[in-house]
Order: sequence, then structure tokens, then C-alpha cells
Amino acid sequence: MIAKELLQKAIAENKDGFTIPVKWKIKRYVVAFTNNNKNPSFSLLKKQVEAFGNADNVTIGGWTSDNWEKFIDVGTTVRSKSEALRLGKLFKQQAIFDLKTYNTIYV
Repeated sequence: MIAKELLQKAIAENKDGFTIPVKWKIKRYVVAFTNNNKNPSFSLLKKQVEAFGNADNVTIGGWTSDNWEKFIDVGTTVRSKSEALRLGKLFKQQAIFDLKTYNTIYV
């Protein structure tokens, strides 16, 4: 389980975005399960991680939108761009992220 201090440090030191592995199997595309913005509580993030705990891998990631809104979400990574886009639509995400090219791909 991720420590609150680690999450706070990642947020403070990475203004553009970050991905922290909770359960990790390296895959290429990051897609969020949740739609959290504006500083969700640590207890909410912990509950969300536990809810998706049976997934192959679980991440906590943060990013800043073009209009400077901050998002912190619980998500996963997948190998296929088409699968990431499908999950992004299913979970009503604005975008997915490519860990290889460091590009945001809008859904």
C-alpha cells in the first residue's frame, strides 16, 4: 500500500504529472478508473485502490490539465492503445498516457 507521505512528495515534486505503482506489471498505457480532481482525500484514494485491488496492476497518478486543473486518479496500465482508449471511454476519462513516448492521448 502506498504511504501518504510518498503521495504528498510525488504531488509536490511533479507539477506536470506522475504515476506511482501500487501493484505493478509494466505495461505501456496508463488509464484511470476514477475521476478525482481538486485534492481528493488520502482516505478516498485508499478506498479506491482497495476497490480495484484484484486488478493485475494498480497505479495512482496525477496530472494537470491545459486549464491548470489538478487531477489525482486511481488507474491501471495496459499494453494496447486500443484497450486503453476503450477503458478510457468506459471510465469517462479525458485522456490516457503513453509511458513510452510520454504523450497524452485524448479520448
